[in-house]
Amino acid sequence: MTELGESLRSPADDMRMSSLPPLPGGPGRAVLVAQLENPQFFADTPQAELTDVLAPYLLRQGFESVSDTATAPPLLECWLVVPAQVAGIETGGSLVTIVDDHAEVFFTGPVFTPARWRRTALESGECTLYYGPTKLDPASRDFPTQNRLLDDAARAGGLLGARLPCMDRATLDAAASQ
Repeated sequence: MTELGESLRSPADDMRMSSLPPLPGGPGRAVLVAQLENPQFFADTPQAELTDVLAPYLLRQGFESVSDTATAPPLLECWLVVPAQVAGIETGGSLVTIVDDHAEVFFTGPVFTPARWRRTALESGECTLYYGPTKLDPASRDFPTQNRLLDDAARAGGLLGARLPCMDRATLDAAASQ
């Protein structure tokens, strides 16, 4: 944990991203879960409660507090998720780039994306992004445990979420050339 009076760098610099495939019989959403490796906090005064730097930013962008992962969070049409298959990334992995509504990169990096995740996200044109202290392990393939940890974080009130448009690089390039 780093305490900062003002953020000196992007809190997303130390972000790790997990993905969860759609639950069978569930809402059928592809899920990304962002967590900070070294959360940054700020305090306006020495006696003030420490506040997560990233959470207020996400709330201003339209993310909402999530207490139940079965309920779809709001859609943020100006954000974009682009998963791309890249040589050299493990099988099932993608280079995922998330761009916010200011066209700034919120996250970019390799993410394990199960086949159902990628197919669901691209066919539906969206995925759900959650942020919070979930204790998910991006390397884990134990999806029932990962989903339980996500649900526990939601019930504990520490989760923010939004649905984001999602398209592959070819579709994005085609749209840009028109």
